[in-house]
Amino acid sequence: MVVEFENSLDDVLALNMYHYQHSANVRRTRLILQFGPPVIPVVVFLVQILVSGASLASALPWLVFAGIWVLFVPFSLRRGMRKRVAKMVLESQNDGIVGKHRLSLTSKAMTDKTDSGKTKTHWAEVQRIVATNQYVFIYIDANVAHIVPKRAFPDESKYREFIETVMRHYEAAIG
Repeated sequence: MVVEFENSLDDVLALNMYHYQHSANVRRTRLILQFGPPVIPVVVFLVQILVSGASLASALPWLVFAGIWVLFVPFSLRRGMRKRVAKMVLESQNDGIVGKHRLSLTSKAMTDKTDSGKTKTHWAEVQRIVATNQYVFIYIDANVAHIVPKRAFPDESKYREFIETVMRHYEAAIG
């Protein structure tokens, strides 16, 4: 089976957003960044109450800060990630990701041919396969994947056939 498609910056962003939303390590980091710093002002306020008998009104600035932080950080992290990915792609640090791809599948391996070269990956080297409504991500590393957009297929049935073929080859290789 051979599939030809072109990946854009939006496709690379889609992969990174998927990883951002589903990676356990990234989720843990997000939670620490979102809820860790607001704990400090709340603890400071509690210490003020215990030591000096501060009023509840004096807590308002601390609580407002903590609330704004908790609400703002997820937006800021997503925006920062999008900017870093866009910058990486625009600086051409990852030739072969954006642009035309010709992905050939056999029972032993898949070969991705781009303007910058050709890579062959045996199915046993594939880490995992994720199929979404718009993409198939074939992970060859924890953070690196072939991005196959649904728009590469003429209809839904061809997209499903591709997913089934990929899964069949992958499952046969890993046992």
